[in-house]
Amino acid sequence: MPLDRFRKLCKIIFKVLDVFIAVSASLMFLLGLCLRLSFSANGIVSTGFNTQAFANGMTVLMVLAVLIIIVLFIGEYGYRHENTTVLGLFSILLATLTGLLIGGGAFAYMRHKEIGEQLAKFYITIDFQKKTNKYPMGLTTHSMIEYMCNCCGPTLSSQGKFKCLLNTLETVLDCPSAIINIYQSKGHLVTWFFFGNAALLGLALVCTCLLMRNIKMSRQNTTVDFTLVQGQPPPSTMFKHDSTL
Repeated sequence: MPLDRFRKLCKIIFKVLDVFIAVSASLMFLLGLCLRLSFSANGIVSTGFNTQAFANGMTVLMVLAVLIIIVLFIGEYGYRHENTTVLGLFSILLATLTGLLIGGGAFAYMRHKEIGEQLAKFYITIDFQKKTNKYPMGLTTHSMIEYMCNCCGPTLSSQGKFKCLLNTLETVLDCPSAIINIYQSKGHLVTWFFFGNAALLGLALVCTCLLMRNIKMSRQNTTVDFTLVQGQPPPSTMFKHDSTL
């Protein structure tokens, strides 16, 4: 009975972790997809910026999110059927993804200045492309950046600055400067986002290892009980009378 209760507890914990990890991975994928579809990484000569690195980063983010969701499906199958082979594969994949997320968090921390500059270049790119109306998603992203960063345009000319002051009634920065300042002050949240997801995957890994151990112990106990039962003499011979009497 204790083994069965422990097994149920592991499954409940995994269900809870599964929900949080799936939601986080979905947000990662949607963010990467939204930013990736907001602009074209090639052929932007007028801005003078190479946005290919940013595009590659968003692609990696989407791929990582998809891998996490696929691994969760594998884990769900292993938990449902209590298949130790699938759970072993799931554990290896979890350990790999945990390492990748920790590496991503460390990269975001060490290269936070460059990432802030890439975000600023990304904004300038979609601001340039906004004039062509080639990327409708970029219009939404452009407006969201200006609203969240409380900024106005790639540069603040005297006319643009006066218009911004009328709209906000407060001093504002040009968006590239605002993006860099905000990321330098709050960029650690990106690092903690990666580390937080790595911690969730790590907890799922521990829970999976404990469940595998529990399943093996339960099967060993079942085998021992079955062996003991098989070793007893048949009931028909236990009380057999001697015919010679």
